[in-house]
Amino acid sequence: MRRSATAPDAHTFACVLRACVDCSRPDAARAAHAIVVCSAMSSHPVVGSALVSAYAKLGPLADVRRVFDGLPEPDLVLWNSMMSAYGYRGMWYDGLDLFSAMRRAGEQPDGYSMVSLVSSFWNHEALAFGHAVHGVCIKGGYDAGHHVRSALVSMYFRCGCMDSGHTLFDNLLDADLVTWSSLITGLLRIGMYGDSFDLFQRMCHSGRRPDNILLASLLSACASTVNINHSKEIHCFAVRLGAHLDIKVSSSLIDAYAKCGFPDLAYGVFFQMPSKNLVMYNTVISNLGSHGFAVKAIEILDEMISDNLRPDSATFSALLAACCHAGLLDEGWKLFSRMRDEFNILVKIEHYVYIVRLLATFGQLRAAYDLIQTMPVQPDSGVWGALLWGCCVHRDSSLGRIVAERLSELCPDKASYRVMLSNLYASQEMWWDVEDVRADLTNDDTHKNTAISWVGEHLHVTISLPDHSPGRSLLASAPGWQPMPCDAAMSSANPVCGSYLYVTPRGRDLSQVASDFAANASLVQRLTRRRLSGSETSDSEEEALLVSVPCACRVINATMAGLFHDTGYTVKGGDTGDAISSRTFSGLAMDAGGGDGHTLAIGERLVIHLPCGCSSTAPGEVLSYAVQDRDTLGAIASLFGSSSKDILDLNPSLKDPDFISPGWTLFVPMGVAGSSNRNVRRLPIIIAASISAAIFLLCVLTITLRLRRRSTTLHNVEAPAAHKMEKLPSNTSIAALESRFYPSMRINEIDPFQTERPVIFSLGVIEDATSSFDEKRKIGEGGYGSVYLGFIGAHEIAVKKMKASKSKEFFAELKVLCKVHHINVVELIGYAAGDDHLYLVYEYVQNGSLSEHLHDPLLKGHQSLSWTARTQIAVDSARGIEYVHDHTKTCYVHRDIKTSNILLDNGLRAKVRRVKPVNFSGMSAQIFHLFDHLLFCLQQVADFGLVKLVQRSDEDECMATRLVGTPGYLPPESVLELHMTTKSDVYAFGVVLAELITGLRALVRDNKEANKTKSLISIMKKAFKPEDLESSLETIVDPYLKDSYPIEEVCKLANISMWCLSEDPLDRPEMREIMPILAQIHLASIEWEASLGGASEIFSGVSNGR
Repeated sequence: MRRSATAPDAHTFACVLRACVDCSRPDAARAAHAIVVCSAMSSHPVVGSALVSAYAKLGPLADVRRVFDGLPEPDLVLWNSMMSAYGYRGMWYDGLDLFSAMRRAGEQPDGYSMVSLVSSFWNHEALAFGHAVHGVCIKGGYDAGHHVRSALVSMYFRCGCMDSGHTLFDNLLDADLVTWSSLITGLLRIGMYGDSFDLFQRMCHSGRRPDNILLASLLSACASTVNINHSKEIHCFAVRLGAHLDIKVSSSLIDAYAKCGFPDLAYGVFFQMPSKNLVMYNTVISNLGSHGFAVKAIEILDEMISDNLRPDSATFSALLAACCHAGLLDEGWKLFSRMRDEFNILVKIEHYVYIVRLLATFGQLRAAYDLIQTMPVQPDSGVWGALLWGCCVHRDSSLGRIVAERLSELCPDKASYRVMLSNLYASQEMWWDVEDVRADLTNDDTHKNTAISWVGEHLHVTISLPDHSPGRSLLASAPGWQPMPCDAAMSSANPVCGSYLYVTPRGRDLSQVASDFAANASLVQRLTRRRLSGSETSDSEEEALLVSVPCACRVINATMAGLFHDTGYTVKGGDTGDAISSRTFSGLAMDAGGGDGHTLAIGERLVIHLPCGCSSTAPGEVLSYAVQDRDTLGAIASLFGSSSKDILDLNPSLKDPDFISPGWTLFVPMGVAGSSNRNVRRLPIIIAASISAAIFLLCVLTITLRLRRRSTTLHNVEAPAAHKMEKLPSNTSIAALESRFYPSMRINEIDPFQTERPVIFSLGVIEDATSSFDEKRKIGEGGYGSVYLGFIGAHEIAVKKMKASKSKEFFAELKVLCKVHHINVVELIGYAAGDDHLYLVYEYVQNGSLSEHLHDPLLKGHQSLSWTARTQIAVDSARGIEYVHDHTKTCYVHRDIKTSNILLDNGLRAKVRRVKPVNFSGMSAQIFHLFDHLLFCLQQVADFGLVKLVQRSDEDECMATRLVGTPGYLPPESVLELHMTTKSDVYAFGVVLAELITGLRALVRDNKEANKTKSLISIMKKAFKPEDLESSLETIVDPYLKDSYPIEEVCKLANISMWCLSEDPLDRPEMREIMPILAQIHLASIEWEASLGGASEIFSGVSNGR
């Protein structure tokens, strides 16, 4: 236009600026602004309003105000636009100031002015002003407009005044869509997701049709709450409204499915979109990457480029994050280079963070350091922090020291980096350096407040409000700590006893200390102790006080009672919970336990509960002592004339005497140190105990050697008298590490259902769990043994009992289940061994096998499966098989895929039976080892007893020594030549798909000759007529479906089945090829079911029989 000498007018500039906002291009907006200035149109009201609106959404607020102040005489539209800019950022104070300025300028506000002003009230602090503005709206008659009332309703909910919001909404005679949307989105903003969904249902019942923006907001809430059911229901509702192809709705739907753990459904939504924009591509790339599918995310980038869309900075951020998540260094470097060289995208700090993290992951720390040195921008703490993380992982202390120094310069007040450096030194036993770093933290007065997190910029102290007192009590110190219990005799006859508190005066005199602790100054005793000062070896003296206080039995609340001494404290300016506890009360201020959280207010009177102790069993008076830096239990005992044993007796929560943490409160009996004569008297006892221990160890060693010779299958040490679970702790075990770092948690107390490796059970536990293998508990039997239902605590388990002669199959299954990890494989909990039998312990899955639900389900007490449920089962099962084929270090061939080895959970989701779930969070399809007629479990792929390991190579074919598998599922090459490959599993999966379509078994009795059977494959091939596929398939579709199925999707599934049943293995697909097609079939089936309009039956998964 400008080259043709056509002068743009005000509306032209308004359109251009609006396009800059839609494309998020602040640089283009500034260029358009420059042209506006050159064209002398800055004072035009339309252009000025467009500039203010554009800068409000794209640029800093200072730019918005500068443009506004530069206008000679702003009209009402400009005033409203400027107030909207403040409202967009929630700056209510500036909005009110601008509103007053507009009134002083003689401009009369209108309804849009009130909406702009009300939109700036975002928190409870502004609620009073919101009430005042509401009054102005009523007085001026502005509340007659729906847009004003909607803004007021939304404002009340944003500010937390739900009652006023509901009252205002209920008084509306006929709420329009804007008002409904304001109320629903207001509830969403304050986290009331359940109420917002209920209100959405009310709106739909009232006949109001939601718009696409509201549907997108609800889907965002589903993503935040990880609610897959609501996501699917809203998806169906959007299909019925025809809104599922909208960019905003589909993008929100992709994000919701992915965050709920269903990336295949998210990709299916993306795949079916007829036109895709940059936001959709970025969303699906980010979601695939977060689930570990970096390779697929990179393929999406190529699709984006083929669609003539140019990737932006956010695209490469998502791709580099995906490479970090999956550990793809080479691909990450290629993307980093393409971003700079091919697309000329400015490399930002976040891109450097990802690439440095990738290099650090692979130990290329020097390369990462060199990259940081060549950065065109100043590296921030994120970049250096990623490198420091790598130094800690790979234990490079020399480079770690340099990086930590840079971080200290950038963030001098952040102690976490110095803590990481200290841990790095400690991992290499560089204790002098550890001491130096921690001394620096102490000298800088940087310390972590007890029970207060370093995460976040603002620290908030939580204090409780006891029911019996108007005061508040301060923060507790020791986790798991309990006060000394009240002695029954003391609480009745003598309700008060004497006790001592260890106090550091911190410059206070005796009278001040006595006043703070509500004690008698004449009973305060001085104590001088010698300590190591910092990192030096010279001793220093420290003055302390022993304060005598009356100790009484108090009930703090419903969960805590014990011996306490109470005093009071008035909050001063600058006080925090940690400062009051550590400085004023020497770390002894105790939390009452429970109550609402509050922040400290100046002048507030606090009730301070100080734990004290006195006991009839203690040999002396009891002292309350807060552990300090470099304290040990022996040093504390020596200081007060006590012994470690007596201290442990008074502190039952102290499990490990070698591990005490600064801030913990201990009860110490004073003046009972043992003498040398006492040690002499104990000498015979010590000698006798040593001899007994030696004899005991010799007996244990002898028994262990005999058991080891006797057992040739498993090294399982039994303890039949104890009947407890036994585990093999190791230095690499998470359970063992937990027991080391959490002294209160013992190895035998750790839940076996939460451990990271299989548990070795004793035979006593197995027998107790199965009632000594009661025949009533038997739930299955196969060629290798029987399966029993068992109970360990509240957990249901399945125990496979195998004969010792089947040790080959036992170890084959055990090795596979310990290596292959996927959510669609049944979990192996543990195992056991006896003289004649071997035992495998699995999770119990309740809903039976797929075979039970497909073949005469009514006779077995089940309803028949709906079409949507069948497609979901196909997707789940395929995913499990694909995982063992393509995503494990060693390729596995299952060799016995069949419907009786696919198990269904309570949600009718499929599993293939095996170990711990890993890949798709939220999925249930797993692959496991079931027997031929096993009638329990979840929807899983089962039976790993026949599994075959195939090393990844160009020839991944293996030769079986005998024919294994199930008739009806065996491919021709296995029967004729005993060849077993992954294509053998694909062939069997094709039979499973045929069963899902027809409801028939793999081998069907011939109606003409009862003694003969015919294969389902022959029935499918006979009925499969491409020229009239729909009519031919309708003759064999499962009659239990009652013609309730989309015939187009049935045809697609039949095509996949026939593809898998190709006689030549080379013509069959890989599981990864058919997975996206199955996901699309399932998604289309969901949309078909939604189009029927039966919202209450959507996703039920069952049909009502014939």
